[in-house]
Amino acid sequence: MVPWSGTRAVLDVAVIYIGALFLAQLLAVAVAAIGGVEPVPLVVLAVASPIALLLVGMAWLWSRYGAAAGRVGGRARWQWTDLGVGAAVGVACFVGQQLLFSAIVWVLTRAGIETPPLQETFRSIAANPATAPLLIVAAVLVAPAGEELLFRGVLFEGLRARWGFWASALGSAGLFTLVHLGDASGGLANAIIVAGILPLGLIFAALMERRGSLLACAAAHATYNLGGVALLIAAATAA
Repeated sequence: MVPWSGTRAVLDVAVIYIGALFLAQLLAVAVAAIGGVEPVPLVVLAVASPIALLLVGMAWLWSRYGAAAGRVGGRARWQWTDLGVGAAVGVACFVGQQLLFSAIVWVLTRAGIETPPLQETFRSIAANPATAPLLIVAAVLVAPAGEELLFRGVLFEGLRARWGFWASALGSAGLFTLVHLGDASGGLANAIIVAGILPLGLIFAALMERRGSLLACAAAHATYNLGGVALLIAAATAA
């Protein structure tokens, strides 16, 4: 059992997330100042945010729980098969979400409603050949590690130790969805994001439950993000 069980996990997540926001701003401002750029470029903040989340998360857990912080990696010993299973889940999630979004666009079009813009920040980063590689690093390598540590390793596992699978999966998936609403524009855009991200959080929680491995969740998240980034870059290139 993880030592951050129950409400303690919620408090740890709050501290880690707020601390990561603060550190990300500091890192972004520092990098921009060194480069002589004003205001802070979006790509700098996009890269700094997941790095800060990973750094603050590990630092907080080790300072609070010492060697027991290693349990954030899951209940089971990591195996190479975790990567394969995670990648397969990530591909399935990406394909399923694209089908879902296509269905939503079809319904909105039939109803005469214009589909709201989504992921505008990431679209602008992907459209610039100089910043697109940084988006790949941030979204595919760093963000999955930091977000899975926070939402599955700390929050889901902590809640799971007290309140069972479904309450823990819904709680961790709900907060996971909430933090992804920042790039939406309006209520309809938020509803579409919830429809796409909430099931994703539930599936990642189920993967953590099944495999007991944060590595599998990170692999699924990274594979899913890779598909999204590839679509953004392909769309920017075709434009």
